[in-house]
Amino acid sequence: MKTIFFAFLLFAFSLIALTKADCVGSRLIRANPPPDVPCAVNCTRGVCGNGICEKLPAELSEENCDNCPADCGVCPTCAGVCGNHRCEADLGESACTCREDCSGCCEDGICGPGENFRHCPTDCAGNIYGEVYPISLIPAEVEAVINGSFAIECSSHLSLAEGIRLQTQTVQGKFSFLGLIFDEYTCCVSGGATYINNCQAIHLGTSPSAPSNYSIRIPLKTKISSITVRVVENGMGWLRAVNVSCAASSGIELSAATDPHGVAHFFDVKADSYVCTAKNIGYNTSSIAFTLATGNNPFFTLSISPRLSNIVGQIQNIEGAGILAQSVACTAASLNGAAVNTTAIDTTGHFAIINITRGEYSCIARAAGYLGAVARFCVAPGTNASVVFHLRRAYGAIAGTIQASSTNQPIAGAVVNCVNTPYISLKETSDASGKVHFIGLIPATYLCTIQKNGFVSSNTTVTVGAGGSASFAVLL
Repeated sequence: MKTIFFAFLLFAFSLIALTKADCVGSRLIRANPPPDVPCAVNCTRGVCGNGICEKLPAELSEENCDNCPADCGVCPTCAGVCGNHRCEADLGESACTCREDCSGCCEDGICGPGENFRHCPTDCAGNIYGEVYPISLIPAEVEAVINGSFAIECSSHLSLAEGIRLQTQTVQGKFSFLGLIFDEYTCCVSGGATYINNCQAIHLGTSPSAPSNYSIRIPLKTKISSITVRVVENGMGWLRAVNVSCAASSGIELSAATDPHGVAHFFDVKADSYVCTAKNIGYNTSSIAFTLATGNNPFFTLSISPRLSNIVGQIQNIEGAGILAQSVACTAASLNGAAVNTTAIDTTGHFAIINITRGEYSCIARAAGYLGAVARFCVAPGTNASVVFHLRRAYGAIAGTIQASSTNQPIAGAVVNCVNTPYISLKETSDASGKVHFIGLIPATYLCTIQKNGFVSSNTTVTVGAGGSASFAVLL
């Protein structure tokens, strides 16, 4: 009886031991197999294939999934099922064995889901490789860089609150920052004395490739220098539309016209030695020499003075023939009405008024036997103002009265002939009041003969002045 009881206990303990198993490789084996050989090698006591997984005492090497899968079934595996969207960590799944279900396999060269810079900087770090180049380069030269040392600072947006700055210097125009957290960065270049500071943004994001390298090219523009020139007349009023040219020692020449405020601007000017000159028709030139440094913006004032001018012209009659004039007198509004004398007038009416200042003038020409003519015009600096006067003859008139000597009564019908030998012969008859009129006469001396039937004829001489009226009274 005791023998049967101990045999039963031994069988029970062996069943409990079978429930404890370990995972070795991809097979499930007993936790405490016989010390000599594993069960999978020596299980000859059971009858495999009889449809019964025969559980025998441990020392008899029972049937199991290793030695008889036909009776005991296929042994379970240690790995989970990859692709079922469950990360079965208890069955050995991980990001290293099944990235589809699990994440966070650090140091596999990929910054996958769940990984970040703080937990796995080896996978989740980016590199910035940059260079600086001149912005004025044409496309064919776009690969060129600026050789020199420039201060570079890159700031992470997430790091701004913490005051973190990454700084370096360019070497032959190139720079780099390695092992950076993925983030938005702003990289700035200090252009120094020659170039304008410039910044460029760059995004370092997760990438399926390793390492995560990002390139950035930051353009630098040469610091803007400018030249501003104001042109005035005799140090006073601004002059517009004056040509200002600035010649550099390198051969470059800049040119611009002054605006309504007398100013000419030159922008984006390279550092060099310059000579700027103001030129205007009729004015003396004015220049200034200077050296322009990078980033400087000088302002100069150039004062130019007008050259003296002349008035030249001719006095003509209405037919266009030149006539000898008595005088040409001019007054200048800019000189408060002061008179300007003429030079000699030749026999063909040509005259000249020389060495006068620019301004507005009013001139009157006079000639014997002609009405005076007036001309108003402006004289530009350093020019010859040309003017032609057309004079009309100053016609005169004769008025006469004829009376009877015996009664002092007017004589009507008396014939009057006035002659300016050999050119002019005029004839009129006195009216009922004994009066006679001759008009449109050129200035001259006339001999007038008065005749009336029944009366003794009479002669008289009258002189007609330019634009005047001569008169006579005759008693027959």
